[in-house]
Amino acid sequence: MTFHRLSQAAVIAACLAGVSASFAQAEFLIDQSFVFDPNVSGGDVFIRPSTPRAQTITAGLTGQLAQVDVLVNRWSSNANSTPLILEVWSLSGTSLTSSLGSASLPVTEVPFFQSAGFESFDLSAENIQIAAGEQFAILLTTAGLSSQYGWRSMAAGTYSGGAGYLVSGTSLITPSGDFGFRTYVDTAPSAVPVPGTLTLAGLGALSFAIGDAWRRWRQRESCTKSAGHGPGAC
Repeated sequence: MTFHRLSQAAVIAACLAGVSASFAQAEFLIDQSFVFDPNVSGGDVFIRPSTPRAQTITAGLTGQLAQVDVLVNRWSSNANSTPLILEVWSLSGTSLTSSLGSASLPVTEVPFFQSAGFESFDLSAENIQIAAGEQFAILLTTAGLSSQYGWRSMAAGTYSGGAGYLVSGTSLITPSGDFGFRTYVDTAPSAVPVPGTLTLAGLGALSFAIGDAWRRWRQRESCTKSAGHGPGAC
């Protein structure tokens, strides 16, 4: 392989390395949480279509809300029950104002009965932007009348950035201590690269430009080596 072809390969490899590096720059950090041992303390508040629950949270980091974990279980053994749904809402006092995004979990991924555990809702595709000091709410609900989930809570919760509530319409009522949760924030969402099609198009354009320069160089080399032509004649 000639020097120029090696250079072409090196440039493309460097571009691909840059794309990989941009992926590595994303940082998912635990921001806020209320965590306790469900086998030692706490009890369940029921999640039904008629009794959604919400936990208010004050963000400590600025970035994209990428994931929320909640300490939940299910009280229905029916494997055909409807999924558990998590919604994220903006707040004005104790009123839900705008839905920011949502995710769901199949019933089979939620522990049965007393075996409560932290289950994860992936929100990375929802592009929910939050700012440090901003308060928002995570809400759990379900659609099926026969479905029944539990959100493990502590009446004497110690989370200072919010509280757990029963939800009536868009109003948060009846404070209920705190519900188990963790939030994860992507603090560098701008480092995520452009979609793959655009990346490939850019690499294709770069490869074409290098190939065109290579062809021009070969033509000049051929010209200067031809009989009767000096180095400056081409």
